[in-house]
Amino acid sequence: MTTPDLEISADLQKEISATITKELSLESPPILRYKIIYDDDRRIYKIKIENQKAFFVLKIRGLKIVKQQDHDIEDLKKEFKLLENAWDSAKNMPQQLGMSKPVKLWVSEKAMLLSGCRGKNFNDWFNQHIFKWAFKSQALNSAICQTGSWLGEFHKNASKTSALKDQFDNRVDNLTRMVCFLKTNSRHNLSEEKLDTLLSSFKNLTAQESDGPMGQIHGNFAYRNILYSPSQINLVDFEDAHIEHVSFDIGQFLAEIMFKSQFPWLRHLTKKLTNSFKQGYQQHFQLQKNITHAYLGYHLLVHLYEHCSRKKPQGIAGLVLTYRIRYLTKLVENWTSESSF
Repeated sequence: MTTPDLEISADLQKEISATITKELSLESPPILRYKIIYDDDRRIYKIKIENQKAFFVLKIRGLKIVKQQDHDIEDLKKEFKLLENAWDSAKNMPQQLGMSKPVKLWVSEKAMLLSGCRGKNFNDWFNQHIFKWAFKSQALNSAICQTGSWLGEFHKNASKTSALKDQFDNRVDNLTRMVCFLKTNSRHNLSEEKLDTLLSSFKNLTAQESDGPMGQIHGNFAYRNILYSPSQINLVDFEDAHIEHVSFDIGQFLAEIMFKSQFPWLRHLTKKLTNSFKQGYQQHFQLQKNITHAYLGYHLLVHLYEHCSRKKPQGIAGLVLTYRIRYLTKLVENWTSESSF
């Protein structure tokens, strides 16, 4: 039995029921309850199972098209394959570290089923205790360390390769595009010289890496994609997973820690939290200092570029955006000063 009046075909509902029955080794088809938890570029349902703790997530493209790529069946197949590859890298992790398992893809319905992960969204948890962290940060520090441990475990299957030039050239192309945009944008006060210095510093740092570890990366390793509980860290949203130098993920999360320290009463925690993340990571995999620093600068500039690209809203929201741009500008300036050759 399922929830009636869904925008899901009866045939797909039967397929989902049969797949879940098999996945959980149930003796009979379960009663399923669907709840929409996201409805933008794709619709995402949480599927609860009567008398079971386990739940599943159903993602469907095509109900409300936002991205042109959502029309592309080959892109959908590629996304599911990337999820399967990520699962292969994560399925043997310790019990306290996990991710959603890709269960089945229905191409004709543009739908994929994944196992559900429990935990509180890390970004929401962080924001709910934004003042508490100033004087009592042990839980946050521990969670950041666990998150580093998750990523180190995930990267353990990476292998050294000398085929890094194309990857780095691609990132240089992206940086060049963002630098060109920011040179014509008046919402920050970075000089053209500073922007050019960031670009040249990234090139110089990556040029020092003749070989390095490439493997499955998450591709969007940020607070919003972490589910946290005191006993477990789970990662979700692997749609950007791909093969690249593992420092892409590391630099992205370090940039996230720094950006989340935008509030003055949190800035004294930045070094402690970044060190905790690195400590957790290096319990499982070695961190490459120069390349990690290069990708940190890359992701700081991505943050600045994305904020400067947004249409400025009215009122308080506009003031918040301006504040964030100023803070990101300072972070980029500091990175550039530390990295100049």
